[in-house]
Amino acid sequence: MHTIRASLICKSRISSRLMYGRALGTGQGLLNPDTQEERLKSIPGAAGYGIAFGCIDGWVGHTSELPGYNTTVYYHATSDITVAVQTNSDIWFPGGSIAVFALRKGVDAKS
Repeated sequence: MHTIRASLICKSRISSRLMYGRALGTGQGLLNPDTQEERLKSIPGAAGYGIAFGCIDGWVGHTSELPGYNTTVYYHATSDITVAVQTNSDIWFPGGSIAVFALRKGVDAKS
């Protein structure tokens, strides 16, 4: 099941990924407010993985990897910004995949 879900997320369009990322972060259109609140509470601090999504420095979202292909989509509630990164690589960096590395570099550049 993980491979099927990962391949569907990896093969979607960037515009679809951006819409999904915001919905994933806010819960709007996906979950009722109580369920979304429980998901947000499940994240163990500023970074980590909770119920069906993770958090990196205040950005909530998800990363999908297949051999040779990597995507990530994260939402930042304070700024209402969604970032989607798509790469044709499976190179790993300290702290995660190349897509997560690119997300962090982009966030650092904006800070």
